[in-house]
Amino acid sequence: MLIRFSFIVSILLSALSAFAEDDVPAAVFEGDAGIAPGAAEEVAMEQVAKGPPRRPWGFSLGVKTHGVLDSSLDDGGRMGFSRHALSMGVSRRFPEGRFAALSFDQEWARYDFSGEENKELSDGFQDVNTTQFALSFRSPINDLWSVFGSANITFSVARGVALTDGKHYGGMASFRRKVNDRFAWSVAVVAVQRLEEDVLVMAFPGVDWSITERLKLTTKQGYVLSYDFGEKGHWIADTSLLIERREFKPDPDGTLADDVVKDWRFPLEAGLSYRPHPGMLLRGYVGVLAYQRFTIVRDDGTTISPKTDPAPFAGLQADLRF
Repeated sequence: MLIRFSFIVSILLSALSAFAEDDVPAAVFEGDAGIAPGAAEEVAMEQVAKGPPRRPWGFSLGVKTHGVLDSSLDDGGRMGFSRHALSMGVSRRFPEGRFAALSFDQEWARYDFSGEENKELSDGFQDVNTTQFALSFRSPINDLWSVFGSANITFSVARGVALTDGKHYGGMASFRRKVNDRFAWSVAVVAVQRLEEDVLVMAFPGVDWSITERLKLTTKQGYVLSYDFGEKGHWIADTSLLIERREFKPDPDGTLADDVVKDWRFPLEAGLSYRPHPGMLLRGYVGVLAYQRFTIVRDDGTTISPKTDPAPFAGLQADLRF
């Protein structure tokens, strides 16, 4: 299935490459369907806002496939995981460096549990769909400060559940302070409306640091250290510690029908990107899922939290901006 998906990606990019715009950086809309803490979106938007004004409108398209090898659960049994994602977006430049974007993300995930110990989980959910719409903006405050904000509505449900049953909202405000041409810091405040729980509010520090001309440390759904092998940026290697969050309603006919499932992950990742054109990006990556914990919130308020052992993963990603 991975080969078939990659083949579709290559055909899609070949068909659209003629429309790629060379002044739009990749990763403007790249993020996570749960929480995307940090300043990466703000930094990317700043780059776009400073681009040539000849094309005030921009468009994006991205695909991603990701698989985790089977890992052991602390209560016994094993779990495998895979997901495929499609992202689309439209952006608009405005005078004085202001920028706005509207994005759509669709993710299809599958959880495969084995062992009698996990029968409750396997009966409760396997295929999970997440749909997210997000509106983002960026605006300078003065020569040193800028603000980035986003708001989203997310529908995350197992197969057979009505979309509205898994509806929740989120938002982020990030304030960025430019210290010099090589370094900036930021603070992001994230608020997430959780399913059948109170709003979760968190604060994350962010950094945008050009350590050398080729080595950079940035914040993007975690912390990312990247190295550019050439002045044209055709090849870029990166390593990162990321944060991923999923929350959804299980199968209405399963053993967890009235509950809520929360999936927190902390992957350690290393990737290699190839940019044949400034508006195109192809990336492969491998890593290890350093930490993952499911929290199942029962309808009576009690919780259970099975934890997985570390497991390797790999994935492919392609992005197009035009």
